[in-house]
Amino acid sequence: MPEDLASLTEEELEHRVAGVRAQMKPLEEQLGALRTQRDVLLTEKRRRERGAHREARAELKSAMRRVRSTTSSST
Repeated sequence: MPEDLASLTEEELEHRVAGVRAQMKPLEEQLGALRTQRDVLLTEKRRRERGAHREARAELKSAMRRVRSTTSSST
């Protein structure tokens, strides 16, 4: 946009702003839809990470119980 914007009338400037906003609208809608998809995927990713962490903790606790029961039955 190399032209001198200072030479535009107020109406011409408003018309151009409206045109750019009209061009932006579908892009903003697409961006909103993409953000929604991203949020759904990130939520699923966090859910899986929490499940894996919970499972790892449960396995550790189970292993600790086995060690305690082995140690206490040996004495």
